[in-house]
Amino acid sequence: MADLSYSQRIAQYYVDADIEAIPQRVNEHTKNVIVDWVGCAIGGANLDSTKMVKEVFLSDSGKHECTVFCGEKASADHAAFINGAASHGLEMDDASYDAGGHPAVVILPAAMAIAEKVNAKGKDFLISVIWGYDMMTRVGRGVVPDNCFERGWHPTAVCGIFGATAAAAWLLKLDAFKIANALGIAGGFASGNLECYADGSLTKRLNPGNAAMGAVHAARLAAVGYTGPKWVFEGKHGFFRSYTDNPTPERMLEKLDYSEYPIELASFKPYACCRYNHSPIDSILKIMSDHNLKADDIEKIVIDTCSMAIRAVVEPRSIKYNPPNVAAAQFSLPYTAACAAL
Repeated sequence: MADLSYSQRIAQYYVDADIEAIPQRVNEHTKNVIVDWVGCAIGGANLDSTKMVKEVFLSDSGKHECTVFCGEKASADHAAFINGAASHGLEMDDASYDAGGHPAVVILPAAMAIAEKVNAKGKDFLISVIWGYDMMTRVGRGVVPDNCFERGWHPTAVCGIFGATAAAAWLLKLDAFKIANALGIAGGFASGNLECYADGSLTKRLNPGNAAMGAVHAARLAAVGYTGPKWVFEGKHGFFRSYTDNPTPERMLEKLDYSEYPIELASFKPYACCRYNHSPIDSILKIMSDHNLKADDIEKIVIDTCSMAIRAVVEPRSIKYNPPNVAAAQFSLPYTAACAAL
């Protein structure tokens, strides 16, 4: 094993797994993850941003064989793109810091499309999602989400494509060699920046869809023999050197012993906005309830938060204090704090 690359070792880990030994609690949590994602996808299916995506991708979608929420069909890759964009649109999708963001909106669209394409069994679909979360978490821990974010990348997309690829590859029943190739191919597709935070433009919603579509392509290309670099993560020109500063690549190989299933780290959102806004919202609601306060009783609200949250939901202040649209409001701490107080 010592001479194997990271991607090869992790691919072998999935192939060697005794899926019957996965604890029932993990299976049950995975079902909850899937249900939560379906709700997000249905909720986002008729957003104006999703309608525009459908207008493009449903008009020229090849073989219409995979479900698009709500009621349409598309090719596997286009279905993955549309459902990824739709399910990220409400900002209600699950979150995992270790995984680098929002795993479901990348992993589930790709997994569902491939599962439907190959008529996979429900159990295989469930396991594919578990491995998808495992893979994305390994990449997230290695890349360090804060550092990746600081470079301008969207960790949900650039880490998520690897998780989605692992899920798709599992459903295609690829061997370890081909799974590693699929991950290598996915490394060439990894993309998505967060300049949209600055003005509330809609591209954040596209990034998970693009990653999900890339994962479908990567897994299917590997299935027919296409190769990808085996040193995709740790190589001289690999993912860690390209997408982050001060990575911790050794963390990718932690717990290759089935002692952890990172999908259990995924949490569900109570509010339709950036997760960095949630603790302030809860704090404001609790303080107001505990002290029987009304909005008119408040002169100002002072919030102390982390540097990554400041970059995401406080700056640039000209936008965050006067958000021009819903997307900007979802990433405005001043706006969401004011809403909580009202």
